Amino acid sequence: MKGAITGFLLFCCVTVIAQKNSVTRILNKALLAEQKRQKNNPENYCGGIYEIIKGYHILNDSLQIQLKQALIYEEGYEMATYTVALKDVHAIAKDINILLETGKDKVKMVSHVFYKGGGDTIVTNYSSLYFLHLCDEKNNEDFADELVRAFKKLDITIIKSHWYD
Repeated sequence: MKGAITGFLLFCCVTVIAQKNSVTRILNKALLAEQKRQKNNPENYCGGIYEIIKGYHILNDSLQIQLKQALIYEEGYEMATYTVALKDVHAIAKDINILLETGKDKVKMVSHVFYKGGGDTIVTNYSSLYFLHLCDEKNNEDFADELVRAFKKLDITIIKSHWYD
């Protein structure tokens, strides 16, 4: 009996981990394709140029990503970490950029800026929009549908909101 209960609990844990991995798998696949387009055609790329430090992953039931990007107005770079609790996501939308919509101030963005001449600054901001850093691909509503289904497997209902290329 004890073995059956342990086996059942192990099965449940593996299933939940696999379902969370489906969200990150979908997002990382799209992110890598986006980065490939970014590198192959930088002069026509519509978004900011970034380097993936740590792709989408789940940490403490929160979706997280870490990116590195050159500063625009000064010499140096920014290391930014974006975090949102999966349970706080209620929609996926596209208005040039693909983003996840949440409640007020549910997205945490920690930006660590390193200046070329030395020194650094850490800034933390909060938002209701979690930008997925995906903007180049057009006519991709199927991506939203796939992500909605992946969240549903986690018992989190999100909707596909507006979708404008």
